[in-house]
Amino acid sequence: MARYSYEYDKENGVSTCIITNKQGKVFVGMAQCHPDDMDMNSEYTGSSIAEMRAERAALRDMRDNEIIPELRALKELYGSMKHSKQFNPKSYENIMLQRMIRQKETELQDIRLLVSRQNQAIREFIFEKEKCYQGIRRHRAEAAQEQGQNKTNK
Repeated sequence: MARYSYEYDKENGVSTCIITNKQGKVFVGMAQCHPDDMDMNSEYTGSSIAEMRAERAALRDMRDNEIIPELRALKELYGSMKHSKQFNPKSYENIMLQRMIRQKETELQDIRLLVSRQNQAIREFIFEKEKCYQGIRRHRAEAAQEQGQNKTNK
């Protein structure tokens, strides 16, 4: 199981998530609060974004360092086999090799989709938070304006 750890620097608005997987590989995700949003600086928001970025880094690592090299090796093996004089396309070995190639290609498609979805999730999370922050700021401004009018009416 992967181990997650979080760090938060309130003054600078920087959140960090560190994921350590079973093999000891470390993936880091960071999020920095925009200077315009420091009034809404939140450990939870920053940690959530940092975690999503660290998970995306882990997915990319799996894609680039496991799935793609394995698929490349299987395809190279097939390329070597098919040029042999003894190659039999209906052999058990070839059938199993083709199945493994299809499985790895499916895994690659799936992980690319996961990375894409993670990118989209990060964008949507930030967009929704910004909408929320704008609403809060608008309500604060309206409340402050009403408070100012109430003081002038007294």
